[in-house]
Amino acid sequence: MYQNNDKFKISVIIPTKNGMPYIRDCLSSIFNQQFTYKFEVICVDSGSVDGTLEVIKRYPVRLFTILPKDFNHGLTRNFAIDKANSEFVVILTQDAVPYGKYWLTKMVDNFSDELVAGVYCRQIPRKEDDIILKREMESFLTARRNKIISYIKSEKWYDSLNPIERFITCYFDNVCSCIRKSIWSKFHFPETNFAEDLMWSKTILEHGYKIVYEPNAKVIHSHNKSFKYKYLRYYMHYETLHKLFGIQQIDSFNIVIRETLKQSIGNIIFLFKNIKILFLSHFFYLLLKCILDPLIINCAQYKAIKNNI
Repeated sequence: MYQNNDKFKISVIIPTKNGMPYIRDCLSSIFNQQFTYKFEVICVDSGSVDGTLEVIKRYPVRLFTILPKDFNHGLTRNFAIDKANSEFVVILTQDAVPYGKYWLTKMVDNFSDELVAGVYCRQIPRKEDDIILKREMESFLTARRNKIISYIKSEKWYDSLNPIERFITCYFDNVCSCIRKSIWSKFHFPETNFAEDLMWSKTILEHGYKIVYEPNAKVIHSHNKSFKYKYLRYYMHYETLHKLFGIQQIDSFNIVIRETLKQSIGNIIFLFKNIKILFLSHFFYLLLKCILDPLIINCAQYKAIKNNI
């Protein structure tokens, strides 16, 4: 095990709670990295009861435990970063599996510029994900194929951006990111249970630093969960975007109907163009998703904006 005075190039931190089955693949991929420098892995667990702790203990991981009530997306990550004995800190979720053996190298290579405060990477769906989910993920900012270096060119330029442009400029994602610890020491993640990454990057950029999106570093990550989960997640997402950037694209129920119809038709056309041999029940499930997914997302955005105007 590591000694307290060990110094590493990279620390990988993973908040965990009931991380099965993906935590096993996550840790296996990390410890199979081809990386020039020493690195450490730190897990902060907040009450796993599904075998996650037993998996973690099979690896040379520094494990810390906290009470479930003490978990906070911003503060728990700050706690883990504070424990890190390294120059850079990778922040990873327990269900994100690094893709390939040079994922760490591709992340760290972006820090030759001293103004780069953080790097985040591309997310690709799991093989077993259905085609409607894969299509949805292609619209995410973490699906872009080109490297992007974000910084504020001038105050006048930043003020001229519309809300969507400002959001895209400030985007950052702690599903898989890497930050320079010396800059984090000046700007910790905020105490919040959603979007600590976006709030942090907005602050970082407004203080003159840079954020890099590195598509050649990839993690396998997706959420194929219930319709209720999707609604709650998108509600929090759009509530945050409204508060941080003033985004309110869907501010009437007429727009909800219009956008849902347009997106549903697009999904159905895509489904029929890409359909393979399916069981009839699975086909009807995907057809239902074609309609319900955009309806849920648009309703969540409308409700989030209506409740915060």
